[in-house]
Amino acid sequence: MTLGQRIQKKRKEKGLSQEKLGEQLNVSRQTVYKWENDQTIPELFNLIAMAEILDVRAGWLINEEESESDLQMHQLLKQMEETGRARSLQEKQNKKKRKIRIAALALIMTGITITLLTKINQLENSYQQLQNTLHTQNTVMQNQISSITSSVQQTLDRYNAVTLNSDVVVEGYDYASNMVQLSFQARPRTYVSGMKTVFHIDCDGEIIDVEGVENDRTFTGNAQVSLLAQRITVTVEFETGEESEIMQLVEYNELIRNTFPCYDFLWPLTSCISNDEKKFDDLECMIHEYDMYVDEEMEIPEIVSMEVYLSEDGKKIAEYTCSKIHGEDDRNPIQNLIYSRPEDLKLNPDKEYAEHLVVTDEYGRQMEVIQYMDDVKTIFR
Repeated sequence: MTLGQRIQKKRKEKGLSQEKLGEQLNVSRQTVYKWENDQTIPELFNLIAMAEILDVRAGWLINEEESESDLQMHQLLKQMEETGRARSLQEKQNKKKRKIRIAALALIMTGITITLLTKINQLENSYQQLQNTLHTQNTVMQNQISSITSSVQQTLDRYNAVTLNSDVVVEGYDYASNMVQLSFQARPRTYVSGMKTVFHIDCDGEIIDVEGVENDRTFTGNAQVSLLAQRITVTVEFETGEESEIMQLVEYNELIRNTFPCYDFLWPLTSCISNDEKKFDDLECMIHEYDMYVDEEMEIPEIVSMEVYLSEDGKKIAEYTCSKIHGEDDRNPIQNLIYSRPEDLKLNPDKEYAEHLVVTDEYGRQMEVIQYMDDVKTIFR
C-alpha cells in the first residue's frame, strides 16, 4: 500500500472528504487529491499534523509495518504511566521515595526524548527517501511526457495535413435499445474532384463503415452504435483514386457511464471487517449518489430500483436493507444511500467477499457497482 493509499484509507474511515481534510491542514482539496494519487508527497509538518487528525502514527503513513522504535515508545509510555501512578499512591508515605520516583520519571522522560528524537530522525530519513523516489519518478515522467508530446505533435501535424476541420457529435440516446446516435463530418485539407470518404466506427473490434455524403467539399455521415461498447473510435478515410489517407476523429470510453448516476461506496469493505472476530465492525454504512459524468442539459433515465447485497466467492449470501436520504456536497445533486450490514454474519478468511450495488432504470437497463476488498468494478447491462 502506498503513502497516498494509506492517507485515502484513513481519511475515508474518519468520514472526511478531501476538502475537509485540506481545511484542517490549511491546504487545498487538489493538494490532498495529489497526495492520495501519489503525484506529490506532503511536507514533514503536514505529515505529522495529518497523523494527528487521522489518529495514526506518522511512521505508519510512511511505512505500514510497525518499527522497533514504535514498540519501544509504547513500552516507555506504559512504564511512565505505571511509575506516575505508583508515585501518586506512595508520596504521602515517604518523601524520600517520592524523590526517587521523580528522578526515575525524569530518567524515563529523558529516554522518551531520546526515542522521540530517534523516531523523528527515522521519519526524516524515510521522508527523504520518498522525496528521492518522487524525484526519480518525476524524471521518468518528464521523459515520458516529452516522448508523448512529440508523438502528439506528430499526430497533430499529420491531422492538420489531412483535414481542414472535423467534428463528431452525440446526437442522442435510444435507452430502450441501449444505443447511441453519432453524427460526424470532415473536410479534407486538399480536395480532389471525385474524392470518396468513408467513416469507420470501431466498437470493441466490430467495424461499421459509413460512406460520407459530400456537401460543398464537406463529408458527413451518421451511425447508431451500441452503448455497451467499452470503446468507440471514429476514423475517416479519404480516397483519391488508388491513394487514401486515414485519421482518427474521436475516441469514447464507456460512453454508457454518461447515462447513469455515479455511485461511491463511502467506506471500503476492508475498513469494516474485524480481523480478530471475522465479522463486520461497522453495521450502518453509506453510498454516495451523484451526477459526475452527465451533461447539465442531458436528462438521464430515472432509477426505479436498487439492491445492495454481499457475495462470497461470487455467490449472494446476504441482502442489505437500504434507505435514501438527501445530502449536500460539492457535487450536486447528491443523495446518500444508507444500508445495514448483518450483525451476526461470520466471515471466512479463506473466501473472497464483495458488496454489490445493482441499480435498474425505467428502461430495464442495469449498472452494477462491485466493491471488492481492494478494488471496485462497474458492469453495465
